[in-house]
Amino acid sequence: MGKKGKVGKSRRDKFYHLAKETGYRSRSAFKLIQLNRRFQFLQKARALLDLCAAPGGWLQVAAKFMPVSSLIVGVDLVPIKPLPNVVTLQEDITTERCRQALRKELKTWKVDVVLNDGAPNVGASWVHDAYSQAHLTLMALRLACDFLARGGCFITKVFRSRDYQPLLWIFQQLFRRVQATKPQASRHESAEIFVVCQGFLAPDKVDSKFFDPKFAFKEIEVQAKTVTELVTKKKPKAEGYAEGDLTLYHRTSVTDFLRAANPVDFLSKASEISLDDDELAQHPATTEDIRACCQDIKVLGRKELRYAAGAGSGLLEEVTQGDMSAADTFLSDLPRDDIYVSDAEEDDDDVSLESDPEELAGVGGSQRLKDQKRVQFAEVEDDKKKEEEEENPLLVPLEEKTVLQEEQASLWFSKVRRGWGPRQGMSPWETGG
Repeated sequence: MGKKGKVGKSRRDKFYHLAKETGYRSRSAFKLIQLNRRFQFLQKARALLDLCAAPGGWLQVAAKFMPVSSLIVGVDLVPIKPLPNVVTLQEDITTERCRQALRKELKTWKVDVVLNDGAPNVGASWVHDAYSQAHLTLMALRLACDFLARGGCFITKVFRSRDYQPLLWIFQQLFRRVQATKPQASRHESAEIFVVCQGFLAPDKVDSKFFDPKFAFKEIEVQAKTVTELVTKKKPKAEGYAEGDLTLYHRTSVTDFLRAANPVDFLSKASEISLDDDELAQHPATTEDIRACCQDIKVLGRKELRYAAGAGSGLLEEVTQGDMSAADTFLSDLPRDDIYVSDAEEDDDDVSLESDPEELAGVGGSQRLKDQKRVQFAEVEDDKKKEEEEENPLLVPLEEKTVLQEEQASLWFSKVRRGWGPRQGMSPWETGG
């Protein structure tokens, strides 16, 4: 049988004894003292709401540092022993009944500071405890949004878990300044951390999804953006297979790699890139280094991954710039049966034919009419461009070089899928494999 570790007296540190000497009801009172020493939010507050306030250590600190005749309200599930100049309520902060009781007590007042030092009954499992703490923090934030004045402060305890970053993001949408800190009175082995939110924006309406754990803590797939993210020094945690993916080995083609919007993220998910075309495999640009890198992506280091990603970008640029002229020339030789003329152009032709019947006389009438229409269309387009430039002299192109290259690449691949094969004399890199 294992030896039972010490739990009681070993946790009685200097702050425990100091709380007993100074008369504070809990050692956590020194956490609030140290937080206030740094951020100075109690001295200017005229009204304060303390959530999960039992046994009352934070209420004692607030009554000591806040101005005289300030309004202090404490709420908790268990009864709180009375304190001078402090109003205590025994309610559950996750219920509507608690909200109604606070409205009855505060009336038209808006509080300047909302404190939350609540934590669930821990011991079941770390994942369950961390989620319960994050959910409790969301409920405290919901009450804070209802009763906090514009520019007010919200100080809450958060467990450092997988839901920590989503909570910070929600805080940043509602407050001007968000800072996370760990006071000295907090035990080093504890997972708790305190987040100080200052400058409440007081929006007219807050989306209810902010306070719904299903949406607030929803897991999303984050794509890798740099090669450094692919090569980690620490051993990754075993998180199991992704949903619907029961294999660790993924074999892809070089065509899919060239068409990938994010080549770095593509490399992070691929195990092997196969050269699925004989001409592409025998091309001089396909060096032995490229062949070796494509055989096993998972064993590559930073240098090799950068080389592979750079090679893919170079090939994509060659595809988008080198073969478009040849492909367009090839398309110009094809029959024109599938060319579609827009209705607007047809309407313009009908109007011109009816307005100028004399132009139809003779053999060269139609040709002169076409030349005249081209000139008219060109003048109209030039006038439109001039008007746009005069209306907006600071007009800048919205599509950058990379966006244009992606559009050209997608256009070229769509031509290949429709059966417009490579012409003679085009390199296999230009044909895209």
